Amino acid sequence: MSRVSSVIAGDIGGTNARLALFENGAVAARWSSSSRRHKTFLQAFRAFLAEAVPGGISRDTPVCIAVAGVVEDDRRAAGTNLQWVVDCNEIISETGCGNCTVINDFEAAAWAVTVMPEQKCIQIGGAPPEKSGTKAVLGAGTGMGQAIVTFDRDGRAIVIRSEGGHCGFAPETPDETRLLSWLMSRYGHVSVERLLSGHGLVNIHSFLLGRPAASLPQGVENDRLAPEITRMALAGDDDSCVTALEMFCRIYGSEAGNLALKCLPSGGVYVAGGIAPRILPFLETSGFREAFENKGCMRQVLEQIPVFVIDEPDLGLVGAAVRAGMRPVMQP
Repeated sequence: MSRVSSVIAGDIGGTNARLALFENGAVAARWSSSSRRHKTFLQAFRAFLAEAVPGGISRDTPVCIAVAGVVEDDRRAAGTNLQWVVDCNEIISETGCGNCTVINDFEAAAWAVTVMPEQKCIQIGGAPPEKSGTKAVLGAGTGMGQAIVTFDRDGRAIVIRSEGGHCGFAPETPDETRLLSWLMSRYGHVSVERLLSGHGLVNIHSFLLGRPAASLPQGVENDRLAPEITRMALAGDDDSCVTALEMFCRIYGSEAGNLALKCLPSGGVYVAGGIAPRILPFLETSGFREAFENKGCMRQVLEQIPVFVIDEPDLGLVGAAVRAGMRPVMQP
């Protein structure tokens, strides 16, 4: 992958939109906003250019935007949890740039993992990682993303994107089986994302309180409820919140183990997303690691695979910059 001196990188999620200008590996200008503040991506992009890059960008500056959604031909994506469309043709018309790419947000996270300093990766169990081994990346935030990193014979990274967060949820305990049945009464198909996301934590908490499925809060309300459940669980202020977060962590560990079995990542499983760093004490002391390893005859295999929680708030921006041809300077 060729190296460039400046890059426009974006990380567009269901909750927040972040854009930045990287120059010579460092962030030269940064902009962020609630995704709901603007009706379209192009409106947000124009606000970024006006506030952070008033002089405009040169034709030689590539643009790479990571989007939480399905990408078409690296040129266009519609958000899964946000009614925005990101289209390279519009970006090129707006800026005059000569190179634009749209990638999935967890493809960006996977690219970022390839340059992440060890100091930003907190290990939870397992053996030391193999430097050139396959890596698996997953993370819960507004949604649940997954991707895989492998390497060619010359050591160059190859990122395989996926929509694995929309696979069906597989319960492993009696309580999880009841939770699945309860959610099926509302959604029909119950994906992993229905449990492992901000609204997923609200789903689990509502189930524990015995609320009818039809009364579950949706949309913007979940943005407020999930952080409050997390806060009260971490503080130990509410037993139902503690139990909900413990169940969330166990389901998280089980899904991380499922992904590990699909690609045998000797380089490690990397947990990204906005939730994991905030609940690190629970991930370290709950049933997360036990659920990760609890795969029957495959337990001994999974016991050796390390899991890392990534503590880097600009993960998506870094990954988009890497994909565009820049190696960002990462501070330990």
